Amino acid sequence: MVTISISLPESLKSHIDAQVAAGGYADAGEYVRKLLEHAAEQTGKLEDLRRELQIGLDQSARGESTELDIEAIIAEGRTIRANQTAAKP
Repeated sequence: MVTISISLPESLKSHIDAQVAAGGYADAGEYVRKLLEHAAEQTGKLEDLRRELQIGLDQSARGESTELDIEAIIAEGRTIRANQTAAKP
C-alpha cells in the first residue's frame, strides 16, 4: 500500500474524526479509502451508463428505436416491486 499526504480544511478533518469516533471506521485512512473506493465505483457506473446511453442514441439515429408506452412501463415496474416485496421474508 502507498502512503500519501493531503491537506484538508479543519471542517473536513472534523467530519472524518466524527465518522471514525462513531465506530464505523478503524481510522481516518480507512474512512478516506472507503470514500475513494465508493467514488471509483460510482465513476465506473457513470461510464457504463454513458456508454449504454450512447448505444441507445446511435440506435435511435439509425431508426432502430421503438415508441414506449409509459403506462405499461409503470405497470411493469409496480408488478416487479410487488413481487420483490412479496418475496421478502
